[in-house]
Amino acid sequence: MPEAGTVWTFDYTGKEQEFITPCSGNYKVELWGAQGGSISGVAYNSDGSIRNNNLTYIGGKGAYTAGLINLNKNKILYVYVGGSPLQINTTLVSDGNHVGGFNGGESITSGQEIYGAPGGGATDIRLSNGNWNEFSSLKSRIMVAAGGGGANFRNEGYGEGNGGEGGNLVGIKGYEALTPGSYFRSDYSDGYNTGNGGTQTSGGVSEQHYLNGKILTTTAHQIWYGSFGGGNNICVHPWGTLIQSGSGGGYYSGASAAHGGAGGGSSFISGYNGCNAIDKSSTIDNIIHTGQSNHYSGYIFNKSIIIAGNDTMPTHDGKDIMDGNKGNGYAKITLISY
Repeated sequence: MPEAGTVWTFDYTGKEQEFITPCSGNYKVELWGAQGGSISGVAYNSDGSIRNNNLTYIGGKGAYTAGLINLNKNKILYVYVGGSPLQINTTLVSDGNHVGGFNGGESITSGQEIYGAPGGGATDIRLSNGNWNEFSSLKSRIMVAAGGGGANFRNEGYGEGNGGEGGNLVGIKGYEALTPGSYFRSDYSDGYNTGNGGTQTSGGVSEQHYLNGKILTTTAHQIWYGSFGGGNNICVHPWGTLIQSGSGGGYYSGASAAHGGAGGGSSFISGYNGCNAIDKSSTIDNIIHTGQSNHYSGYIFNKSIIIAGNDTMPTHDGKDIMDGNKGNGYAKITLISY
């Protein structure tokens, strides 16, 4: 029989992991989502001169979730720890750098690595196992810590920026950086594109920003839509579906983007005020939200907390604090009492 205070930890492995409760008791579950991909390179001015020898845009950091839950002996929980994608240098593009982080991080279109980075995966607890994107497994999630969106480095002086952080109830929108005096094409009216974060009932939707300040969120241009769990952004675009920065995974993923940072995913905890659980009858083609926070399984957390990746949160060992979760996700389960 383990003593109260016993801790089980779960690093990123790229596959599901299993935790079987050794005794009935009260357990604390803590999750950290994965960071989105970062991208660095040489930034140029419009005359070809170098304005920065090593400019880096950072992938959005992962969110943190925690809560207490009563579990009976031999209860099986499935732990999916989010992965952070390979970091990209625009001068050293290699095959495979376009792949999103495990568990919902959106990939970018192969060959677009010179412009942006993929998204980070969420970390979650499930009651049913299976492939990470299998709907019957996804809908059994009772806690989700969102992943961050990928960064963008278009190197044209507009529409580049950091990825949005994994959020609390709503993911953080991707960022854009307009560089005064740098490479602006006077004939280019389209501007830049950023991804909004996922919500409690839908994936994020990207925004097309015109340089004159107009914002477009219709299918007339590069508009991406996040999804339940992530990794399956849908794009409506008359020119094709080139993703240059991938969204972060989550309860719902953020939106991917081009010419701007992608959005972070949303987080979820069964029983947490403001969360919106799905009905047990939901299917992949018809997701029904109940309007309340308790998961249909009846497994409910208390004393819960959600911290977005743009805020301070506990370090993995609990001995300090940090500004969002960098790198791969992480999970920790602690026996509090019998």
